[in-house]
Formats: sequence, C-alpha cells, structure tokens
Amino acid sequence: MAETLEVGKALPRAESTNHQGKVISIHEVAAEGLAFFFFYPKASTGG
Repeated sequence: MAETLEVGKALPRAESTNHQGKVISIHEVAAEGLAFFFFYPKASTGG
C-alpha cells in the first residue's frame, strides 16, 4: 500500500511520463519551484 503524503513532507523520489511522453523526475520538477501534480487513478472512473 502506498503511503499518504502529508503537508510539509518531502516528496518521494519518483518518475513519471508527462503528456509529451517524456520521463520526468517529480522531485526535480518540484525543486524548481511551485509545482502541481494531479494523479488520476483509472482516469477518475469508478472502476
């Protein structure tokens, strides 16, 4: 089970693919300044 992120807690080191198919480091993006990440499990569907 994944751990819950808490306000003020450091981001975990993780990578993801952006909308252009490029692999990005979430930690590096956040280090550049204010960042917003939205994770949508199963595209916000009920299944």
